[in-house]
Amino acid sequence: MAERTALGRRIAAACALKGINMTTLADRIGVARNTLSRIVTGETADPASGIMVKIAQELGVSLDFLFGLSEDLNARETLPPPAAKHPRTRKAAPAS
Repeated sequence: MAERTALGRRIAAACALKGINMTTLADRIGVARNTLSRIVTGETADPASGIMVKIAQELGVSLDFLFGLSEDLNARETLPPPAAKHPRTRKAAPAS
């Protein structure tokens, strides 16, 4: 197994505090296990912001904590849970 990055160690620590493993986290945020593994080990050097937001929301921590900008696991910047998605209604194109 590859060495975890600082980001990976923080994700693992937050998972441990929440009582879930990486596979469960990947399932809950809707990414493949190997995608999450690449983020944790640093193989993905610049993870997509959408994935990072989902990780922070699921783990109940701030992005600042995950990226090492804050040592406070429960920082005030903790993201709220994801909002329920509502289907968009499409308007018909104007008649020419």
